[in-house]
Amino acid sequence: LILWLMGAAGPRWWLWAWGAWMGFQLLIMVLYPTLIAPLFNKFEPLTDTALKERVERLMARCGFSAKGLFVMDGSRRSAHGNAYFSGFGPAKRVVFFDTLLAKL
Repeated sequence: LILWLMGAAGPRWWLWAWGAWMGFQLLIMVLYPTLIAPLFNKFEPLTDTALKERVERLMARCGFSAKGLFVMDGSRRSAHGNAYFSGFGPAKRVVFFDTLLAKL
């Protein structure tokens, strides 16, 4: 696509290439949490109600909203504890590694 844009768009090809790349990135940010990540890991909703309430209060204070809080089976590959948030728009989610929750 980029090589085609370089030939078809003339001297401003870089602007069109940037737009195509941004569109691709936004698409991946929506698809990754719901379609791609579950292919490689198992995600379950967070069941610890006390932790869930604390995290939701923290998110409310920060003005961050997420579609859900999930626990990922990170112990299959690593002993490191980690957490991340991912997604864009309605696909945002917060994920905790199971190793992190076990250490806490």
